[in-house]
Amino acid sequence: MLEDDGVQPVLRTRWARRWAGVVLLLMLAWTVAAWALNQHQYRERVERTVRAATAQAQARQALVEDGLRNGLAQLDGVAHMLTRLPTVRHAVTAAGPGAQTSQEPTELLRSVLQAQPELASMNDFLASSADELGADLIYLRDDQGNCVASSDAGTATSIVGQHMSDPVFFAQTRDRHAARLFAVGHSTGIAGMYFSASIYEQGTFIGAVFVKRNTRALAALVGHEGAFVVDAMGVVIMSQDPRLLLRALPGARAGSLTPAQRESLYVTQQLAPLRIQPWDEAMAPALQRIGDDPVPQVLVRHHMDRDELDVYVAEPVPQLENLARDRAVNFALLALAGIGLIALGAAGLGGWRSRRSVLNAVERIGHANRKLSVEVAERQRAEAALRESREYLLVHEARLRALLRSLPEQVWMKDRAGAYLAVNAEFERFLGLSEAEVLGKTDSQMAGWAKADHY
Repeated sequence: MLEDDGVQPVLRTRWARRWAGVVLLLMLAWTVAAWALNQHQYRERVERTVRAATAQAQARQALVEDGLRNGLAQLDGVAHMLTRLPTVRHAVTAAGPGAQTSQEPTELLRSVLQAQPELASMNDFLASSADELGADLIYLRDDQGNCVASSDAGTATSIVGQHMSDPVFFAQTRDRHAARLFAVGHSTGIAGMYFSASIYEQGTFIGAVFVKRNTRALAALVGHEGAFVVDAMGVVIMSQDPRLLLRALPGARAGSLTPAQRESLYVTQQLAPLRIQPWDEAMAPALQRIGDDPVPQVLVRHHMDRDELDVYVAEPVPQLENLARDRAVNFALLALAGIGLIALGAAGLGGWRSRRSVLNAVERIGHANRKLSVEVAERQRAEAALRESREYLLVHEARLRALLRSLPEQVWMKDRAGAYLAVNAEFERFLGLSEAEVLGKTDSQMAGWAKADHY
C-alpha cells in the first residue's frame, strides 16, 4: 500500500485538514459577505421604491391641495358673493335690533321670523342658492349672532331663530371679515366646514353670511384615496376613508381642549387617536404604518398657511412585501453560488494536490522498481557466474578423479585437518576400502578398520 511507502491518503494529511479549515472559513466569510451585499441591495431597492412612491405621493398631494384650495375658495366665494346682494344685506336687519331679538326664545323667534314675507322670500332664495352653488346649508345672522334666515327653513332641524352658538367663530368673522371652522351642527349633528363673510354698512358690522359644506361632501374635495385633511387642532376633517374621520393625530392640539369644547366641535368628548408609527426606522425611516393597515405607506404632508389646514397623502408601498420575499431568495442564491464556486475551486486545488501526491508516489515506486530490477539483474548475473563456476569445478573435478584413478601408484588428497578428500583406485585396492568409506575421515578414525592386520 501507499502508506507503507510513506504516502498518506489526501484526506488524512495535515495539509488536507488545514485546507478543509481554510475552505470552511472561506465559505463562512462568503456567507457573511453575501448577507451584507444582499442587505445593501435590498436597502437600495427599498430606497428607490420609497423615492418613487414619495414622488407619486407629492404629485397627488399637489393635486389634492389644488383641488381643495379651489373648492374652499369657491365656498368662500359663495359667502362673499352673497354679502354683496342688497336683499341679503337688508335681510340681516329685517328682524330689528339684534340685542332685542336675542332676548326672544328660539321657537317664538323662529315663528316670528318665518312669518315675515321678506325673510320668507330670503329663505327660499337661500335654499335655491344652496342647491345651485353646491352648499349644504346657507344662513344669515344679525349683528348679535341670531339666525334670521336659512336655507333649511321649515325643516325639523332648521336653525332659524337660533341664537349665537359659537361666539369665538362669530367674533373671528366680525373682526377678520371672513373665517372658517370645522364643527358639528348643533341642530343637525352633522359635521362640516363652515365658511363665513361679514356684512358691514358704512363701517358698522350688521351681520354675516354663513355657508356650510358637510363632511361627506368635503371628501370629494380631497379627491384621492389615501389623502386626508387635518384642521388646526390636529383632527382629520376630510377623507374619503370614513374610518379616518374625526381621528386625532399624535400630539394633536385637540387633546388640550376641554371635553365640552371637543364635543361642541367634534360631537364627541373623546377623539379616537389615529396611530401613525414608523414601519422600519432603520431600513426605511420615510415609511409609516397608518392605523391597522399592515401595508407600509409613504406619508407626505403640506401645510396650507392661509387655510390653517394640513394636507396628508398616504401612498401605499405593497412592493416591499415582494422585495422582502425576494431578499431571502436572493441571499440564498448568492450564498449558494459563492459556496459552490469555493467548493469547486477547493476541489480543483485538492485534486491537483492529490495528483501531485499520487505522481510523487508513482515516481518513488518507479524508482524502487528500477532499483529492484537492477538488483535482480545483478543477482541473475551472479547466479549465472556461480553456475558456470560450479560446472567448471565439476568438470575439473571429474578430470582430476579420472587422472588420479589412472595413476598406478597410491594417490590421495587430504585437507588441513587430515581428512581424505580424494583417493585413487590403487589406494582403494591397497587398503581394501572403497572411496566412500575413506572420504571425510582421518587416519585416526580409520585406525581400527577391519583389515588393519592384513597390512
